[in-house]
Amino acid sequence: TPTTYYNLGVGTNSATTAGRTYFISGTVTVLNDLTVGHANGGDADVHTLDINSTGTGILDVNGNVTITSKGILIANDDQSFTVGGSWTNNGGFTNSSGTVTFNDDGTATSKTITDPDNATFYNLTINAGTDTYTLAVIGMTTVSNAFNITNGTFSQGTSYNLTSGAVTVGAGGIWSNLGTGDVTLSGNVSNAGTITLDSNGGGQCAGNMTDDIVLTDAGTTQRTWSGAGTFNLYD
Repeated sequence: TPTTYYNLGVGTNSATTAGRTYFISGTVTVLNDLTVGHANGGDADVHTLDINSTGTGILDVNGNVTITSKGILIANDDQSFTVGGSWTNNGGFTNSSGTVTFNDDGTATSKTITDPDNATFYNLTINAGTDTYTLAVIGMTTVSNAFNITNGTFSQGTSYNLTSGAVTVGAGGIWSNLGTGDVTLSGNVSNAGTITLDSNGGGQCAGNMTDDIVLTDAGTTQRTWSGAGTFNLYD
């Protein structure tokens, strides 16, 4: 039976509660925000939300996902896990070789992906309509397998790096890097939408450019950039 919450907190009520693991079976919808772990840290034990172990866990969060320093979130390997708001991870995230989808929550607002611990997504999909998802932490976001920008905008922000396998930008997708973040690929790039890489923030080689965007391969393989979309690459 599907279960719906407005806000859902896992291990958030007391700094002295013994650490536990909570399992999701079936479909759980959170109409607003999900928080895993106690917000104040302190002496609280670590609490874990496990979507994967039952094999049937489907999690749909319409608002923000926050993993505190006392929280761990284990994703499902083959079931749906969708997020409509921002993502903040200060604790632990296990991708389970599954897919996290950032989708349209019905509000044309900017969202952030904040991950100081540089946790790795396996598959990451941006399907966000008019929303923009912007990296908001110094370091890098890593997608070990496939990164799909189906609809909406993915921005690398001011100086944040992206490491990814294959990148696919759909007809309604935009990949924007107007800062100085670098890109490391272990797969090809297919573009039916718009890709803009310009470390001068749209200045198109103005004289005050001080830092280039570095495109590299994770190994020694030449990567193919293809598709009928628009490529705006400024050096």
